Amino acid sequence: MNTFELNRWVEAICMYDEVVARFGSAIEPELREKVAVALFSKGDALEHLARLEEAVDTYSEMVTRFGSATEPALQEWVGRALVLKGGALDRLGLPEEAITTYDDIVVRFDKYPEFGPREKVAIALANKSSVLGRLGRPEEVISVCEEVVTKFGGDIDPVMRELAALSLLNNGLALGQLDRLEDAIAVYDEINGRYGNSPELTLREKVATALFNKGIALDQLNLTEESISVFDEAIGKFDSDTDPVMYELVATTLLTKGIVLQRVARLEEAIDTYSEVITRLSGDIEPTLRECVAWSILNKGSALDQLGQLEEAMASYSEVVARFGDDTEFELLEQVPIALFNVGATLDRLGRPEEAMDVFDEVVTRFGDDAEPTLRGVVAEALIGKGDILARLRQ
Repeated sequence: MNTFELNRWVEAICMYDEVVARFGSAIEPELREKVAVALFSKGDALEHLARLEEAVDTYSEMVTRFGSATEPALQEWVGRALVLKGGALDRLGLPEEAITTYDDIVVRFDKYPEFGPREKVAIALANKSSVLGRLGRPEEVISVCEEVVTKFGGDIDPVMRELAALSLLNNGLALGQLDRLEDAIAVYDEINGRYGNSPELTLREKVATALFNKGIALDQLNLTEESISVFDEAIGKFDSDTDPVMYELVATTLLTKGIVLQRVARLEEAIDTYSEVITRLSGDIEPTLRECVAWSILNKGSALDQLGQLEEAMASYSEVVARFGDDTEFELLEQVPIALFNVGATLDRLGRPEEAMDVFDEVVTRFGDDAEPTLRGVVAEALIGKGDILARLRQ
């Protein structure tokens, strides 16, 4: 945020404070609503300035002032403030306080049939399920998600449909964490059945994610053919979608399909799938898509290695280093040292030990001071690899 933007937010907060100072004790309904709006807007501005503790205090002040009000307009602003308060508490690393806030929303507004209060309840329950998921409490996630679907699953409003879909998705993830994979698959099928033909982007994202998760769950059940079939269904369904999020989901699904094929030794198919990812995404600069390309090239090299095509495998490993060796994005830091180590290991297998040792030295030089555990492991492997060559050459 530049100085101009910072000053504008600060000036805005001063204006909101002036509204509260001037009219905070007013009894006229219109002025009371203006005070509520000012407090809500002040909290939102404080969040933009990353002053989350103050934002929480401001939302709390608004609830203290107007939480018992019966006017629908004031109750609407109280509900909005509580939703944002829960989110701010979560970002402050206070998940239990966030859950308490979401529970407060449900208690306050669950009795109202109007859309506004129902929306707040749905948002609160969906947010609560996400917090519980991060806390590793899947049983509670399932209970909350089922409540959302029961209450709002039949609603035709787009916002409520999205929240119901999100809750179903969270439910499936929680069931998977409990190793209830068949139940999780049933939930993913329900998402596809309910929303599979929906035109809304947010629902298409949920369906694509559900199909991807179903494929993973089937693979975990060792139902490889069914898993690959579901991946193909997701790819075929959304392959022409140009939205960036959908494009990334399709790419991730393709990459995962390749990994499954490689694991069951369908190596030529795996190589073709990795090649498709590389061809599709090679011109992309978005970090996640570049990561998909890097893993695809690396895994393609590994599959070629398994086929005994060592020169081709080494060319793939070298391509990873050439393409991404100077990248600073965290997502790409792992593939480069692995690829470089694999170059060294392949050179050794090709009977070129001196070149292999030079590559192992490069691994240690480039990544020896890195604290990341995976990279430290690769450095250790490089040192051992060089040691093994030296021991063998001295025999």
